[in-house]
Amino acid sequence: MLRFIAVLATLVGVSVPSFAQSAGSLYVFAGAGVSNQEGPSGEMSVTYVTAPGGTTQSWLVGGGVFLADVMSIEGEWSTTGWMKSTQPSRYGMTFNEERRDQFFSVLARFSFPRGARFRVEPVAGLIVTKPEAWSQVDYFDFEVPARLRERGPRLQHQLDTTAGITFGCDARIGGRHVALLPYFRLSDTGVSGGRYDASSDHREIGAIYPGGYPKWTIRAGAALRVDF
Repeated sequence: MLRFIAVLATLVGVSVPSFAQSAGSLYVFAGAGVSNQEGPSGEMSVTYVTAPGGTTQSWLVGGGVFLADVMSIEGEWSTTGWMKSTQPSRYGMTFNEERRDQFFSVLARFSFPRGARFRVEPVAGLIVTKPEAWSQVDYFDFEVPARLRERGPRLQHQLDTTAGITFGCDARIGGRHVALLPYFRLSDTGVSGGRYDASSDHREIGAIYPGGYPKWTIRAGAALRVDF
């Protein structure tokens, strides 16, 4: 029996091609999916203006280099879609908010099992979040029904770029050079309190959104990966 198992293992090893990458091999990938952040979407009454959230389409592109056949280092750019919210508040004000986040990540990727058509690939690293935001305020008279008294200008906010951590897991499905890459990411935006710097137009996120800004971003989708 042991001799039979040894012969069978030898035959399988000969008949199954290796899909392992060697140190120095390069790869690129691009894909789309959905992202989710905590926060109001649609219409929601608030006391303090809050960063809009919800589920939107997202995109990512990136590439990397293998340091060993089971480990690589890569860079990744991704973005959420635009999140929008209408927020009736105090004193007859209604905040119309929209924003999105762009992410730049440096990740370590590990591949298990090595050389297989299907691999589980955990990833972890650092992420930089670049937020983009616009707001516009409507002012209503205290009447029934409410009457629009004034519509404020649409303003773009210059928000601080922040750094945090990101981790997740991918599933590489395919051959040596072309593969499908379903992915999952959980990222910390690194956002904390706010202040206003009177000497510049630059403001921390917490000063724009005193009602809160999402700390975590969840992304999931699928990408096409090409290995060279």
